[in-house]
Amino acid sequence: MSIDNQAAVQIFYRMMRARLFEQEVYRIKEAGIASGPLFLSIGQEATIAAVMALNPQDIVLASHRNFHVMIGAEVGIEKIFKELIGDPDGVCGGKGGCFSSADNSVNFYGSSALPQNQFGKAVGIALSIKLQSKSNNVACFAGDGASADGAFFEALNAACLNKLPLVFFIENNCYAGSNKTSEIINIKDIANRSFSFDIPGIITDGNDAVAVYEAMQQALDYAKSNSSPVIVESKTYRLSGYTTDDNNSYRDDSEIKDWLEYDSIDILSRYLVQNGIGIADDLMVMREKIESEMRMQADQIIAYSSRKRNNFNFMDGVVR
Repeated sequence: MSIDNQAAVQIFYRMMRARLFEQEVYRIKEAGIASGPLFLSIGQEATIAAVMALNPQDIVLASHRNFHVMIGAEVGIEKIFKELIGDPDGVCGGKGGCFSSADNSVNFYGSSALPQNQFGKAVGIALSIKLQSKSNNVACFAGDGASADGAFFEALNAACLNKLPLVFFIENNCYAGSNKTSEIINIKDIANRSFSFDIPGIITDGNDAVAVYEAMQQALDYAKSNSSPVIVESKTYRLSGYTTDDNNSYRDDSEIKDWLEYDSIDILSRYLVQNGIGIADDLMVMREKIESEMRMQADQIIAYSSRKRNNFNFMDGVVR
């Protein structure tokens, strides 16, 4: 099934929101109001197309690098911002942090601070759905590093044995931490792990949102029709560092420059213009509006956090 024009525009909109949100996250980090490292997905925004290929009732799980998946699933941006600073109005009341958040109101059943922990959760949720005779699919998003962990193979085995409609969407962004994927995985294509389990493995261009959308639709259709797990490998690239504290000393600037020229947002922009779905000026206006919105929300978060610090009394909450 091919993508329709409305879906393509909505994917572009959410991809742009994710990109500009994460750029503002850098500013929040630099302001010193978000503690700990933050895991950004700049460059991997086309994964949002896979999230949007799902039906509203389908279940989504993500890894620690989760902002783009959350935004694709329509978790509120303001709630994500507030979760970063531990505010009670955050996604999880300020208690989950950026990589342990969940919002069941949009069927985003959570992230995992440990990159492989979502696999077992996804199997459990898919099994529960099957036992209740529901028709939901489950999509579990993870990185190439997590796919080299034993938990991935255990989850695949359990999903196969129980005939679960579960899509394992693996974002191969070329690096697991500071290690090249080729240094931790002995095969070229992670999707080929499917051969050992007699299930489909689909490889897609992870920077081409249209290709990602269509690959995910194919996987979902097969999973539901055959009560079977499917592996989708999305070959993409992480332009941002492993964390916001990463200086990228383990890779050459030329490598990043080459991938910048194959940017996921630029690719979808060209698709929209070349197919008469939108014009360049309209896309630029959309970007400027989103950029203004994200900057305003980040400014509010920074100002709010500053006021909280200035009004803090070390005796607050002390039992007298």
